[in-house]
Amino acid sequence: RYVMADSEPATRRAEVAFAVSEEYQGMGIATLLLKHLTDIARDAGLEAFTALVLCENRKMLEVFKNCGLPMETQMNTPGILDVVLRLQ
Repeated sequence: RYVMADSEPATRRAEVAFAVSEEYQGMGIATLLLKHLTDIARDAGLEAFTALVLCENRKMLEVFKNCGLPMETQMNTPGILDVVLRLQ
């Protein structure tokens, strides 16, 4: 899902998050969800997704890295990457 905080409408960003049961991980579900959410978010006029990802969560970082969207990362908290995916 993605969620826009009250302060986000001006920036046209939404936080994106996934929860895939362990037994279904590695099957491309997060990739499909991200593609579907990207289409919905673009239709809604959003410009970017944001996400907080643990540095050791290599699988999710790979999903973001390989999704075809421009990705920026920054570490503001030790062990946690702030990810921005540009939708436009």
